[in-house]
Amino acid sequence: MRRFLLTVVLAILIISLATLAEHRQPPKNVFVEIEPVQSFSFGATPSKYNGRLPQVNLPKSSLTAAELALIVNDADPQSIAVASYYQRQRHIPPENVVHIIFPTGVDEIPPSTFKSVKSQLDAALDPKIQAIALSFSRPFRVGCMSITAAFTLGYDDNFCQSKTNTIGCRYPKIVPYYNSDSVTPFTDFGIRPSMMLAGENNHQVFELIDRGVLSDKTFPKGVGYLVTTTDKIRSTRIGEFLSMAKLWNNNSGWTIEHLNNSAGYTANFITKIPNTLFYFTGLAKVPKIETNSYLPGAIADHLTSVGGILFRSPQMSVLNWLKAGVTASYGTVVEPCNFPEKFSNPEILVRNYYKGQTALEAYWKSVAAPQEGVFVGETLASPMGVKVTLNQDRLSLKLSSLEPGKVYQIYGADSPDGVYSPISSPFSIPNYQTVELNFYCDRLYYKLIEKGL
Repeated sequence: MRRFLLTVVLAILIISLATLAEHRQPPKNVFVEIEPVQSFSFGATPSKYNGRLPQVNLPKSSLTAAELALIVNDADPQSIAVASYYQRQRHIPPENVVHIIFPTGVDEIPPSTFKSVKSQLDAALDPKIQAIALSFSRPFRVGCMSITAAFTLGYDDNFCQSKTNTIGCRYPKIVPYYNSDSVTPFTDFGIRPSMMLAGENNHQVFELIDRGVLSDKTFPKGVGYLVTTTDKIRSTRIGEFLSMAKLWNNNSGWTIEHLNNSAGYTANFITKIPNTLFYFTGLAKVPKIETNSYLPGAIADHLTSVGGILFRSPQMSVLNWLKAGVTASYGTVVEPCNFPEKFSNPEILVRNYYKGQTALEAYWKSVAAPQEGVFVGETLASPMGVKVTLNQDRLSLKLSSLEPGKVYQIYGADSPDGVYSPISSPFSIPNYQTVELNFYCDRLYYKLIEKGL
């Protein structure tokens, strides 16, 4: 009888799990495998496995480069340069790169021009494509919609009202992708969320891309700041800030601090803060953001009317966040009124980001009504998620993607179609936290499954 040792490390706490019976014994309970599944291969000593390498099937937790379309405006030199660099850094398949031509050097294009471009793009995309990276910085607006919303949802003439001073001041229309569990948005909802690889010049965008790549699977420990300011009109997310600060008071490795300056006793901003991972606030212009040190993969935004006007904005452009070292941001391109639904919900964003989803996925899922908002940043940045390593015959799985309260178990088999049997005791986590699973292995195939009810 072979026995396997499984150790579950929850942050600092180490929990020893009891070994189970013979690995040929079928499970006694009913189990439901988490779908869809992504496969991880890793190096080992070939002689131990007769030249074969073990594989681990884990729940799919995020989009991949194979599912991302990269859009190039061939009339825009910056778009061409950015797309070339991004394709190399992120290993975007050549067949996923789509070349189109539309006006450049302008902030806004008319809906008629956009609809023609959108039709060409839709015809060129394979159904496997789930999301879009836009390699240009201008235009960022189509009519009353942002260009990321227009590429994702399609341009909607009914969304714009006839009177200029009332554009956006209607109750927002919630998109189905909001706060969903989907990891395949086009398959599930028929939409492809998009994000702009934007910056004032090539160098800024290259640095943005580098930060995103550098962040991948680093499992950073950092601090997020939720700042309620004296600007009451722009501090409508205070309710979300309060609940989030309570929710993330755990051993996740991420500390969330709510700084409530609504009474004006302290400052409306933070300065000279190291290891900043998140920064959410509400001001027309946020002072001294460049004095803080942002971790690779950091996300920040400020609730204000037109932060999404990327160039020559009367308020602070979201590009200022990127210049300061942040990896993704969001802002509206027209006056949206201060509906919280039209801005990011930090609790939803942070939760999905912690589970290993990309910046694009986590951000899009956090905005209930993003029609007027533009998403900018490194699309595939993913500091958390799943990391698999093998040192001789010891397998290590590091995950932040497990759901609290659910029961999981590791199964193994000698062939992909063989009988999988448990090699660990069932385990669960009480709240979001990083888990390390370490065990000795002599099988070639492993699965992490969720125990059925």
